[in-house]
Amino acid sequence: MEEFRQMQNMNDGIYRALQKHLNKQAVGFPAEKSGVEIRILKQLFTPEEARLVMHLTYKPATLENICSSAGTGGISPADVRIMLTNMRKKGAIGVVQKEEVPYYCVFPFAVGILEQQVRNATPEFTQDVGEYMGGAFSMSLLSVNPPQLRFIPVSKSISVETRTNTYDNVKELIKNSPGPFALGECGCKKIAAIQGYPCRMSSRLELCLAMGDAGRSSIESGNGRAITREEALEHISMSEEEGLVLQTTNTQNIEYLCSCCKCCCGALKVQHILPPKVVGNVTNYYVSVNSSSCVGCGLCAKKCQVDAIRIKDKKAVVDLSRCLGCGNCVAACKVSALTLLKKKNERKPPKDMETLYSTIVANKRNLKIRIKYVGNLIYLGGYFGLRFIQGLFSKK
Repeated sequence: MEEFRQMQNMNDGIYRALQKHLNKQAVGFPAEKSGVEIRILKQLFTPEEARLVMHLTYKPATLENICSSAGTGGISPADVRIMLTNMRKKGAIGVVQKEEVPYYCVFPFAVGILEQQVRNATPEFTQDVGEYMGGAFSMSLLSVNPPQLRFIPVSKSISVETRTNTYDNVKELIKNSPGPFALGECGCKKIAAIQGYPCRMSSRLELCLAMGDAGRSSIESGNGRAITREEALEHISMSEEEGLVLQTTNTQNIEYLCSCCKCCCGALKVQHILPPKVVGNVTNYYVSVNSSSCVGCGLCAKKCQVDAIRIKDKKAVVDLSRCLGCGNCVAACKVSALTLLKKKNERKPPKDMETLYSTIVANKRNLKIRIKYVGNLIYLGGYFGLRFIQGLFSKK
């Protein structure tokens, strides 16, 4: 029994060390008083895998570099490769292919690990995820600059005057991707259904499109099924018809493209209640209303998933501090009274995921930027605290 306790304490120490290592990466993996983050890590990694992952960072590295960093410790490079392959198959680490050579890296918990666990998620894992996403990890997500995700407009909202760049044109993004493409179940939607809140916008379960290295990982982990480029385009067309918001990685060469709804999507739920002072995901567009053409039918307000549009004096009014620039309201308007316009201060996304994470890490070290985002988090914490107190009094 004493040996078992010592072994358990040793393993707990390994997972705590891994948590601290992951917390130093771009997005971070902060600790909670409840220890939920350790429970999550134990479900993702064996103690031996946890030791190995501490020699991976957000920067992709070859097997040789990892072995050199970790030291063999009696484990052959062939066995290290097997361990890396197993972690890759269960979606616990990321792999980037460069000239047919695999480069291994750590995934953020989200976007990354979480999306690869949907198919095999246990009730215990789902419960732990809900607790963790509702606490310290959400604050960590909101503190990164630039954000991990961005919104792009639906195709039907784009006119000749809109002048979208390739990285904001969903069909061009899919056409230009090298593939492979994989379609998988939405983790947010699955968790919401388990909690008794089924999606009200779409009956489809497969709403997460992965491509490139993410698509390859999704197929190999079994969390996504391989589809063709044509099927990927058809999937996006169906999402546009259902009025879902297109949310993708904040990169020019995208890896994930999610079709999101406010009733299930964690990111949209947060965006829906964020105070305007706090920076949410990136968007390069906004909606303008031609009052002379607007008939006040309210279709645009019904389509908006963040309540950025209201009808006042029989005319649509847009709250630009909340508008996502998704374009669903523009596509829904029967009298062409709404137009999607590009913002003057356009934010060009980083080239790829490695560049995005490197930029986030560099900004964490920038004192001026860090002070700004810490201030935003303090403001956000006070805002949620006030809402909680108001809720207590309203129940009485």
